[in-house]
Amino acid sequence: MRIPIRTSRWAIWASRAARLALPVLVIAVFMHRDRLIDSPTFLAAGRLGIGLGLIALIVGLIAYARIWFTGDRGWRPATIGVVTGLICLAPVVYAVVQGVRYPMLHDVSTDLLVPPALQGTSPIAPGFTPAIEAGIRAAFPNAAARDYPLSAGETFDLVAELVAARGWTILVEAPPGPGAPGTLNAVALTMLGWRDEVAIRIVDLGEGARLDMRSASYDGTHDLGANGLRIESLLLELDDAVTERTHELGLVAPGG
Repeated sequence: MRIPIRTSRWAIWASRAARLALPVLVIAVFMHRDRLIDSPTFLAAGRLGIGLGLIALIVGLIAYARIWFTGDRGWRPATIGVVTGLICLAPVVYAVVQGVRYPMLHDVSTDLLVPPALQGTSPIAPGFTPAIEAGIRAAFPNAAARDYPLSAGETFDLVAELVAARGWTILVEAPPGPGAPGTLNAVALTMLGWRDEVAIRIVDLGEGARLDMRSASYDGTHDLGANGLRIESLLLELDDAVTERTHELGLVAPGG
């Protein structure tokens, strides 16, 4: 008589927890991006999904041990639990790493004395103290004002092209005029559905233009370096675009 080999209950429960965890997280992200749920609800759903993922991981590891010693079936459902659990916990690991790597900020600007104005409402005043300024400069060395040899209008056009290419939602787009700086404000949507405002100011220097940029999170929490990295990314790409344009026009290469 053949003795039936049973499937480990630990493996079954690991798979069940995993099949709940991932949909909770994915649905929450898409609903947050589409503004079908607010941020507190999104965070609550995220904690639920991550908690289920942690349970799936732990139960899956226990299932591995049980299967190894008892010979039960269940490697596949146990693996589903372990892999899904690791996927669900990946955002937590990323947040911890970025939180340690970057200072606790939600507002970064290349001009800390007179930062470009935001159109939306930031829940916390930026409070650019000397300590915060030092932290910004150390963490984001390329987030600094730029002086370009192009005219303010030409610089504004290049900036507008880069912003459009990123798919940001434009709030204000005012080209520079006589005695008035050019301003461009837009909202950047993050992968998880957070909304950060970008404010760019371009001042005519007579022979060239000065550009300042600011990026701030509406939620007012630790941005995990997102705003500073966003400024650095756009400015470095703009440096390349201005360099290419100055070569075409036979002008001097841009300086920082």
